[in-house]
Amino acid sequence: MLTGGSLSPTVKLNFKIVSLSIKLICSTTGITLPIKALKSMALSAADTAAEGPSRRMRWPYTMSAKMAQFPFKMYYDKAPLTHYLILGFVCSWPLFIFFQRMARSPENIKKWDDIHEASRNHPKVWEEEH
Repeated sequence: MLTGGSLSPTVKLNFKIVSLSIKLICSTTGITLPIKALKSMALSAADTAAEGPSRRMRWPYTMSAKMAQFPFKMYYDKAPLTHYLILGFVCSWPLFIFFQRMARSPENIKKWDDIHEASRNHPKVWEEEH
């Protein structure tokens, strides 16, 4: 366990969070703990949280565990499809932005409002609807 003087910023933040949660639990349940025991519990929990997980999950069943264990680098190095997907996305992104800006331009919106207004007032459409 770490001593109070040699704490990294991550452990200090974890220490504050853990100590506040222990104080909250103690105040809501009515349990009284000595300050020394509270500090020791919070420091050991903060130290454990700063180290991270001790081992990999054998069968990752949560989405975050599956993403953490997915071999992204191997797929990037060995599968040419990933290179093409990334290249295609990067090259087509400006084209998508261009199309979106053209579709949402004020002139285009006005043009389609006029087209829709003309079709709503057309006698054939009016007879079919009513």
